[in-house]
Amino acid sequence: MFRSLTSLYGYALTAAGAEIGTVHNFFFDDLRWNIRYLVVETGSWLRSRKVLIDPVALGRPDFAHRSLPVSLTPDQVRNSPDVDTEKPVSRRFQIALHQHFGWPRYWIPEPVLGMTPVPAGPTPVIPINDEGDPHLRCAREITGYSVRASTGPAGVVTDFILDDRKWVIRRLVIALDDRLSRGREVLVRPSAVESISWKSELVVLDLSRDRLARCFQYDPAFPVNRVREIRRYDFHGRPAGQTPFARPRLPQTSKRKEG
Repeated sequence: MFRSLTSLYGYALTAAGAEIGTVHNFFFDDLRWNIRYLVVETGSWLRSRKVLIDPVALGRPDFAHRSLPVSLTPDQVRNSPDVDTEKPVSRRFQIALHQHFGWPRYWIPEPVLGMTPVPAGPTPVIPINDEGDPHLRCAREITGYSVRASTGPAGVVTDFILDDRKWVIRRLVIALDDRLSRGREVLVRPSAVESISWKSELVVLDLSRDRLARCFQYDPAFPVNRVREIRRYDFHGRPAGQTPFARPRLPQTSKRKEG
């Protein structure tokens, strides 16, 4: 199901039946738009430390009670590496974090099935630095960034729409500026994002202002679901084959042979 990302702030995380903290933020990568980490504020039991949790550790969400179970123990969380979420997340920290919890490293490509194995040899030494991953973005930070279309300023980012089964961002919610439409919010696919500038606090789209104004309107009072989007699958004005959603097949009617 698709959900507002900001609506998940404040959800409780539970480990072995005990609450370990609440969702404070999310880190996602701007290449695949996967949620890479939940930023969890642990509260008084760990002196309000912040801990990063990979979505692979999540169980089935309990949306009715605003709760997310995790397959971790409180001790694992307590002994996890310290992180300063106000600074870029370094690869060195990520390696330590994934080693501690036993999580797969998402930045290492998986082997392609059917490929001939490479003969064993010396393991290459990959330098590890403390620079942040340039593609790892903070959701709270991007929320509020200005949006520039290909033909000029267009609005601001106000939210993201999340696929809560795959933990992937499917849409950006953009509030159009007064020159386009008074505060109306529209949904934009991540594929329309040309660049994100941390320095300029700017999201650049490869859509014109006019085309952006014709995008699917977002109303938080109604669910964002595939049926409604299929009806307007081409709202970016692009070829129909570029939509990520499969369109439903219509039942075929059999023709009667005229005798």
